[in-house]
Amino acid sequence: MRILMRRELSSSFTPLYRWVLPALLSIAAVVVVWRLARIGMPGRPEPAEVIAAVAIAVVLIVVARILDRGKRVWIDGQQLIVSDYRHEIQIPFSAIRQVETTRFWKPDRVRIRFNQPTRFGDSIVFFTPGRWLDFSERNPVAEEIRRLVAVAERPQAMA
Repeated sequence: MRILMRRELSSSFTPLYRWVLPALLSIAAVVVVWRLARIGMPGRPEPAEVIAAVAIAVVLIVVARILDRGKRVWIDGQQLIVSDYRHEIQIPFSAIRQVETTRFWKPDRVRIRFNQPTRFGDSIVFFTPGRWLDFSERNPVAEEIRRLVAVAERPQAMA
């Protein structure tokens, strides 16, 4: 089997999906709640209303960071390299149990479940490069990982 060079599978927009969009949504939540707090009331909102809006924004960004912790992922030879921007781990394809994808939720996400927990837990999620209008076919990145897992699971031919 030929050796693959390190090649990134995750989207170059991962930092945008991971940090910028949740922050913008949180800011939007603050603005909306602040505006709603002013409806039907003279003058400015009460301090408690502003604190509530900020609390909602904090909760939204925390939830976004917990639920959608997109990783950066590469293929390098016979293993998957996974990074959370602080730590990087190497996972052999034989340690992958399942590869799942989203079809109708964009941007496309791939969830990889492992046989054993890793530094990042039992599974990781990453965003694949854009396929915004393609709902019909399987994700090529997920299919490639599935093929490599199948090859890693095959017993080695005896020489």
